[in-house]
Amino acid sequence: MCDDECAKFERKRVLADAFDINPPNLEALHFGENSSVTELIGDLYRRDPKWVLAVEDRCKYLVLSKSRGTTTGFKIHVFCPMLKDKRDAVRLIAERWKLAIYSAGWEPKHFIIIHATPKSKPPSRVIGIKGTTTLSASHPPVFDALVDMDPRLVVSFLDLPREADISSLVLRFGGECELVWLNDKNALAVFNDPARAATAMRRLDHGSIYYGAAVVPQNSGASLGSPATNVLGNGRHCNGRGRSQL
Repeated sequence: MCDDECAKFERKRVLADAFDINPPNLEALHFGENSSVTELIGDLYRRDPKWVLAVEDRCKYLVLSKSRGTTTGFKIHVFCPMLKDKRDAVRLIAERWKLAIYSAGWEPKHFIIIHATPKSKPPSRVIGIKGTTTLSASHPPVFDALVDMDPRLVVSFLDLPREADISSLVLRFGGECELVWLNDKNALAVFNDPARAATAMRRLDHGSIYYGAAVVPQNSGASLGSPATNVLGNGRHCNGRGRSQL
């Protein structure tokens, strides 16, 4: 039976594996960050390493890669709705990369949006990087329905001109999407139906295809079908309420 000391050593071992520290020691594991943050991420890494590495990869791609699919250079990613403990983990991991973080939606369809800023940079240690100090993100991560929002549900409004007015989105699609303002020039509309998102893309000025950190492989339409259904629930208005910067 494992006592307190045994359990503490096991936590340190898992953290050391996650952050490639050998031998494990508390001073190295904290590396200037809040110890509770390190332990929370390490505990989740022990339970679901694939998921933690997936979130880390998306943060890394936003910070280190060139912008993909846009001319504005605005790099953004929308995570799928998830339970609070995982949203908290996304926030903590994104904070390590100095990414801007937004929360939108209502339970149980609450979701997180992150984007790069001029202040974004790699943390002192990157989860999952072993045996090298060179960081790169030449290839985007592959879409994962347990991590990423279905891109068919998202419409981008990037680098909006000063005279732009997207209030028609609220009037025409009220109750069908979340409109999330990221700053005074950039916004996203997250719909609960890909067909309605496609309609908005065709009919609204300034709407464009959403490019997140993850890419969807070709011939994967079937795998996207399930999470796209009613992702925001019923009765949620496309008015930007329910979102906040974290």
